[in-house]
Amino acid sequence: MKKAISPETADAFTDSMNMSAFFEKAAGEFCLPVSRDTIFDCRKITVASDIIRRWYGTVEHKHGKAYLAELTRYLLLCGPKENKELKAEQRDAPRQLSLFAE
Repeated sequence: MKKAISPETADAFTDSMNMSAFFEKAAGEFCLPVSRDTIFDCRKITVASDIIRRWYGTVEHKHGKAYLAELTRYLLLCGPKENKELKAEQRDAPRQLSLFAE
């Protein structure tokens, strides 16, 4: 399923540095139920390159270049993975980003 998410959802991770916050907001945009027992399988979630670039840019701006290696480690451990074939897509809002979930 391919879905454009709002910039606010994309920023949910970098605002809290908590990947679950991003997954919960993305699930909300998919109208999927989320409870305390929900488990997100990051191996089955990929995001467009623009989301990854946005995260790196935001983290570098907030924390400096020294934190970028930590972000890379975090993404490798917790996903989601980058899908370079997925293109950013325009929808109703002027700057929405694409999310792809298998």
